[in-house]
Amino acid sequence: GNLKTDASGEVTGWGGAFVVARLFSMSGVEAELDMNNRFTATDLKKLIGKQLYTVSYTSGTYTKDDGTVAQSYKDWNIVFSAEEDPEELPAIILDEWQRSRDKGYPKNYTYPINTSSSPGRTMSPASKSSATVDLDDVDFDEDDDMPF
Repeated sequence: GNLKTDASGEVTGWGGAFVVARLFSMSGVEAELDMNNRFTATDLKKLIGKQLYTVSYTSGTYTKDDGTVAQSYKDWNIVFSAEEDPEELPAIILDEWQRSRDKGYPKNYTYPINTSSSPGRTMSPASKSSATVDLDDVDFDEDDDMPF
């Protein structure tokens, strides 16, 4: 995304580049833009080896070679700190997801395939405020207590 600028071209905020600022913030890396409004190579190298949580979401379907329909997934451009409390992380993710959905993002989100209906049938795309998730439905991997 682009930085937010005023009429003179002066940078006034992160604008659409907020996801890059979040990447640094959630990684615990302090970085600043240089005079050309770019991150330095030194700051970028600080990201190497940092751990983050990413989230994938349903974005439609595709037809497999055998003719069955499968769910497509995309990675959300919002990342989460690996330092978050595993007990609180699902609620943090869902809260951020709902705020994003209320703004209409991600635009290519679709409801998951309705597995109880006939193959190939998909739900229509979610409207801005219709995506809801019940924390009781979040599955945890026994090895790390993180939802996936």
